[in-house]
Amino acid sequence: MHDKQVGVIYYIKSNKAKRQSIRFPKASWTAAQARGVCQRAGGSFEAAGPAAESEIANGLRLAEIKAKAARQHAAIVSESKDAPAEREEAPSEDVRESYALPAEAISESDEGDVIRNCVFLRAGMNKTGARRWDASLLRKSINLFDGNFCYIDHPDPLDRPRSLRALAARTVNPHWDEQQQALVGDIKLLDNEAANFVKTTFADKVVRESGKAGLSVLFNMTDVSIKHERINGKTIQVPTSLRGSPALDFVADPTGGGMVGSF
Repeated sequence: MHDKQVGVIYYIKSNKAKRQSIRFPKASWTAAQARGVCQRAGGSFEAAGPAAESEIANGLRLAEIKAKAARQHAAIVSESKDAPAEREEAPSEDVRESYALPAEAISESDEGDVIRNCVFLRAGMNKTGARRWDASLLRKSINLFDGNFCYIDHPDPLDRPRSLRALAARTVNPHWDEQQQALVGDIKLLDNEAANFVKTTFADKVVRESGKAGLSVLFNMTDVSIKHERINGKTIQVPTSLRGSPALDFVADPTGGGMVGSF
C-alpha cells in the first residue's frame, strides 16, 4: 500500500462507524495506482469528475489546516514506558482522519483470528507511579474502546501519523471486569503481516504474562481532562474525563497493565 493520503467515507450501522469507500486525491494518486489498490482489495474503481476532485482537495486542505492548529496546543497521553506522559505537538483526531486507511484494503472476515480476554487498561496507579486511572472513569468509558485500531508500537515521535503497515487489529467486545478492576475485551486480528507478527510474538504464554510486552492505550491529550494530586510528596496525573477513540497498541513495557489474552 502506498504511504499517501486518502479520503474515507463512513456509514453508521448498529451504532458503529463502518468504512464504505475511499477517495484518492488526484494530486497524489494516478488512476492506475488507485485502480490497483481497489482491485487488490476486491473492489471496483471509478474515476471522479471535476466536482468530486475539488471536494476531495478542499477536504484535505481543511484537514491540514486543522492539524496545524491542533499541533500548537495538543499533547499525547500514553500508557507505555518508552512514551512521555505528556508531549507537545501531537495530532488531533482530524489528522488521524486524513490519514485513515480503507478497511477494504485489508482482508478482515468475521471468521478471522480473535485474541480473547485481553486487558486494555487497569484501574489504579500505573507502573511509573505518575498516573492513576480511577475505576469509575473507566467503567463509564467502555464505549470508547469498541472498534479501536491496534498498531505495533506507538509512533516515534508520538505526533507522527500512524503507518498503515503497523495496523494489526481492532478491538471488539469491550467490557468492565470487576474482579480484575480493568477494562477488558477481545482483539480481532487482520489478515496481514502486522497481525502475523503479533500472533508469532504473543503465541508464547511466557511473553503474554511477562508484563514486558502487552497493550498500551494512546490518547490525544485534547481528549483527556486531567487533574493533578499530590501524594507522598509527588505530583501525579488523574484523568477525570475521556473522549475520542484511543489507539490500543502492542508495545514493550506497557505501564497501564495492558495484557494480550489467549488465542
